[in-house]
Amino acid sequence: MLVDFCLPVKNEELILSGNCQRIFSYLKDLNPTYNWRLVILINGSNDNSYQIALKFTKLYPNNCLAFNYPFSGKSAAIKKYFSDSQADILAFMDADLAVSLLDIPKLINPILKNEADLVIGSRFKKKSLTKRPLLDSIRSRAYNFLAHLFLGIKVSDLQCGFKALKRDLFNSLKNYLKDDKWFFDTELISLSIKFNYRLQEIPVNWMENRFYRRKSQVKKSEPFKFFLKLLKFKKYLNEIKK
Repeated sequence: MLVDFCLPVKNEELILSGNCQRIFSYLKDLNPTYNWRLVILINGSNDNSYQIALKFTKLYPNNCLAFNYPFSGKSAAIKKYFSDSQADILAFMDADLAVSLLDIPKLINPILKNEADLVIGSRFKKKSLTKRPLLDSIRSRAYNFLAHLFLGIKVSDLQCGFKALKRDLFNSLKNYLKDDKWFFDTELISLSIKFNYRLQEIPVNWMENRFYRRKSQVKKSEPFKFFLKLLKFKKYLNEIKK
């Protein structure tokens, strides 16, 4: 059993080396029953992120890979790599490690035990621990409410960047996944539900700027764009025949 832990990266030279080392050290100390790789997906960066990633892979060639995609977009990079990967389980997390690495076993174990096909982290479950600006929480909850309203999705957190899925699930849905940026998560969850895959939410320990202060890469205009995408995606989802 092979698990790929993917880290989409755009212009993260200030935090990349330290956070890659944190992931690697945690997984090494965890000594899981499965084989694993840390996969760094540089996308559209114009800083030294790729050089930093290459240096890291040379230190740990058996467990680390790095790719430098010329296009920009977290989801575009994820979809490109997932399409090529032969790993059994595909996971991804945000480069700032806002979700605690201690939540990794909760993310992977339901799939290993064949209890779920897709596992998603949630900042809004009862046992979740979150530390983030109030306005950001309000935006997230408002978006989740609208998604519930328009798409009928009964999950608590669509956008948390901490997810794992079976490769077979991705391969069956990849031709339906259209977005290359932040709406990808909503597409993935909605399509998984539509095609009757087993989804499990887990509470996570979320802390924005856990290690270094950095600006969010989500633009302030994104919530409005998400709303428009929800309307368009609802029509698209209804047209898909199972």
